[in-house]
Amino acid sequence: MEPVDIRAALARIAGERGVSLAELSRILGRNPAYVQQYIDRGSPRRLSEPDRATLARYLGVPESVLGGPPERAWVAVPRIDAAASAGPGGWSSGICTTARCRSIRHCCASSACGPPTPR
Repeated sequence: MEPVDIRAALARIAGERGVSLAELSRILGRNPAYVQQYIDRGSPRRLSEPDRATLARYLGVPESVLGGPPERAWVAVPRIDAAASAGPGGWSSGICTTARCRSIRHCCASSACGPPTPR
């Protein structure tokens, strides 16, 4: 968005929510005219990231409306059930079939369980 559009959006949203610009400035911990000067005079040129995030949370809008980066969509990542070994002595296939263990993870080849049975 262009800086003018961002300023207009902030003024419009504040008006819709019934929030004064002085109140928004107070929430940011700035002087009472800070947001008004940002909108009308263009100073500062852009809101700092922490200020933008605070205003977006308070007003209940995405940061992108106030000039932040566009929100990214979540990407589904499939889960894969895989067994692997990070060094010698590990088993990469098979499960322990002894009644005592029945581990889906591969147990050690101790005398109690014995080596795993391949699938």
